[in-house]
Amino acid sequence: MDKGTALNKRVWTLFENAGFQTEPNSKDGKEHLVQLTASKKIPVDLYARDSDLKVTILGSNKSGIRKRWTEHVSNYITLGQKAKANRVLFVITGSELDAPDRDHVAQMDAVLWTEEELSYYEAVVEAIGHYAKYEIIRALNIQTAEERMTVKVLALRLHQPKADSETAMFLFTMCPEWLLKLCVIYRRAIGSAGAYQRMLRVKRLPKIKKFH
Repeated sequence: MDKGTALNKRVWTLFENAGFQTEPNSKDGKEHLVQLTASKKIPVDLYARDSDLKVTILGSNKSGIRKRWTEHVSNYITLGQKAKANRVLFVITGSELDAPDRDHVAQMDAVLWTEEELSYYEAVVEAIGHYAKYEIIRALNIQTAEERMTVKVLALRLHQPKADSETAMFLFTMCPEWLLKLCVIYRRAIGSAGAYQRMLRVKRLPKIKKFH
């Protein structure tokens, strides 16, 4: 299996394991075709959707930077529009894009993943399975109805033990499933110096459950 084929399989497997319906997938390796014109259809590397959340993602996966990259990005943006995708995702491994090319992807309202982001979301999927799709959706800057869901619970309001403290804290319990749908954890593994939480690991989950 060549690098390009291996990367394609890796990406659609990630989205499939995260709970998306994908083309191709583990049962059917045929690529999704986007109707570009009345007589022309173009295959894409990733077509992932969630009909309940009304989310569609179109993806290009490259194991190296190809020639005419700017044209490639523009073509995929057009395909994303034709497919009525919420976001176009470019996955690049094996090489780095320079700043102008990165800026171009961002300016086209698309998202770029490198090996670092790809590995990160593979680890999230391994840890929490289908619930990882909510974190992936937010990482792609896609808004869903779940973000506007209101959950009312009883809470204790706490204050820091300082007379001049203006910080209020609230202690409450909530169903973990709701939290996974509503919240995104700002993890250090995404590469931001401002992130505050360690990467989620499968081996740590039982320890968290036993924590008192």
